[in-house]
Amino acid sequence: KVYVPLFDKTLELTISTDEDESPGKKERAVWQQFIANQTQLKPLLEKIIFNYYNHYLEELRMPYSPEEEEEFAPTLEQPSEVWSIIKPLYLGIDVDEDDITMLSIEFWAKWDEEHGLDIVFRGKQIGIADAGAHWLDHDRYTLKGKLLHLGGEEE
Repeated sequence: KVYVPLFDKTLELTISTDEDESPGKKERAVWQQFIANQTQLKPLLEKIIFNYYNHYLEELRMPYSPEEEEEFAPTLEQPSEVWSIIKPLYLGIDVDEDDITMLSIEFWAKWDEEHGLDIVFRGKQIGIADAGAHWLDHDRYTLKGKLLHLGGEEE
């Protein structure tokens, strides 16, 4: 369990490694970069999630009756309102098939309590996936500069 200032909350952090290995330099670097950029991350995450949510709002409302739409997939006016419909559950650090270390955050999502929403930091990208989809199947945001270039990896 780790305290995450971004969410003012303690969350479970799972670090996936080979069976006989401890977390190494790459995993530690990704975590340290993530923690070091908390101040810049919150407004960036709010904006990305807000844009994603509004882009897919009609699809997110499809399972609900017209009477339920505003309850489960409400209209949001400002990026800071995303925290009323998502809550962080846990974090994970893993290495993908391209040997790039990724940090992911799984959120409970009001519109899909079973599958939620995943935010993945991978190199110079942030990916978003919902309903259990792989993040590369959904939206990716290219990041500029050093802000979220986690772990020093290049694309």
